[in-house]
Amino acid sequence: MPIHPFLFAIYIVISMYVNNASQVPVDHMFRPLAFFLLMAGVVYWILFRLSKDLNYSAYAASWALLWLGLFGHLFQAINLAFVAAGSVGNETITLIAWTLIMGFLGTPTAWRSIRNKKLVNDALTAFAIGAAIFPVFTTANALFANQRDIKFVQMWQSEQPEIHLEAGADSPDIYYIILDGYGRKDILQDTYGFDNSEFLSALSERGFYIADSSNSNYMQTALSLASSMNMEYVNFLTDVDDDNRAPAYKLLESSRLRSALDEAGYETMDIASPVLFTQLTDFDQYHTPGSPFLTEFEKLILSVTTLAPLLRKGEIMLPGYESHRVYTLYSFDKLSELAGKPGPKFIFTHVVGPHPPFVFDAEGNPIQSNQPYVVNDATGFPGSQENYIRGYVEQTQFINQLTLQAVDAILQNSARPPIIIIQGDHGPGGYTNLNIEEESCHRERGSILNAYYFPNQDYASLSPDVTPVNTFRIVFNQYFGTKLPLLENHVYFSYWDDPYNFVEVTDQLDEVCTP
Repeated sequence: MPIHPFLFAIYIVISMYVNNASQVPVDHMFRPLAFFLLMAGVVYWILFRLSKDLNYSAYAASWALLWLGLFGHLFQAINLAFVAAGSVGNETITLIAWTLIMGFLGTPTAWRSIRNKKLVNDALTAFAIGAAIFPVFTTANALFANQRDIKFVQMWQSEQPEIHLEAGADSPDIYYIILDGYGRKDILQDTYGFDNSEFLSALSERGFYIADSSNSNYMQTALSLASSMNMEYVNFLTDVDDDNRAPAYKLLESSRLRSALDEAGYETMDIASPVLFTQLTDFDQYHTPGSPFLTEFEKLILSVTTLAPLLRKGEIMLPGYESHRVYTLYSFDKLSELAGKPGPKFIFTHVVGPHPPFVFDAEGNPIQSNQPYVVNDATGFPGSQENYIRGYVEQTQFINQLTLQAVDAILQNSARPPIIIIQGDHGPGGYTNLNIEEESCHRERGSILNAYYFPNQDYASLSPDVTPVNTFRIVFNQYFGTKLPLLENHVYFSYWDDPYNFVEVTDQLDEVCTP
């Protein structure tokens, strides 16, 4: 019995998982794997019932599986070629052509024209094994590395002193709003020619303290948030032997911040982002737009199938520019809504903006790129530096509007004055090369928006150069009776392909950015 349809079913799922193994729990792979294996079996069985030919049934079932599971990858490659030539690929035409070609290859007519049918099935089996073996091996290796490195993180966490908060039912709600890639006022003015003073003045008028000399401690999102939510530098990760990001993600999932708030009786709430590693689904409440029945990994797989064009028109929100817009708007709307819920509560949201992709103009009108959907910044941005700066400035202006609306709603709907922290995880990436440290402008990438709203408006404990590693040390000291010492301010660059190779650039933050 030829088994290549089942091997192709495994390949479709495992090849997608291997690229996301550090962000996606392994059990999220089981349902899509069962779905594609079941589909292979059903198609195989139906074709055999009709043809009574086991070899033909396997042959045609494999073409059906490949037709279903590989369309998105094909169209992405075709569209990239069109974009490079100054045009745009047409998804509908590509789908029709793909269906006609794969449909013909699977017909009885095509099968009858093959002289050595056994050789063809043997070749398909060999090809399927060859296609599946690498991602299966790589996935197994990644899962082993994840477990090893996560244990390393858990050991580090167990060695940290516990944080006990003096909290009660009347403790203030805490909002931690991350605006990805949001830079400091002076950097946006000097480097991007954008005057952001109107927005910052509006925050000040509402009672916020603006740390106008603030920098991020790390220049990549996962590292920056791992540090701020554990209230420690995470340079111990240099002992991780590879580029596995699972340890950094684990530091977000089970942070010291969350442990302290859980013990103090806070309800933790996460508002989903389009980035998998900040979808903290095991918080007490997890809020996400679209269908709650599908995991993000399942949506990712569906986005590359022939079903994707149809599913995008329904309620299933597949990864793409439109879903990115939905996530952004949802985050701000949900902040306003949750403000009216009883507390005490800790609400975290990671808004991927003004960070690319640039999906809004200054007025909030949708922007649709011809490029395949990616959430890449700096050297990974698919466009020119001029395109980056223009898109960044316009998206920042719209994010400003949404932020002020959410702040007003939070302040109005809260039963008690809350704590609100609005923070960039790192600065923009128009002048940043995450592969070559010497070609990066650390002044741009290190700078961040860092704004605080405290219930009593007492900001004596804050300083203009406060960095995120001290954010919750200060909050806990001032409002929860802790006596945590403040850490010195350090800023580290790390390479995209070598994230735990930390290069301190604290003394390079005044260097002017040059194209």
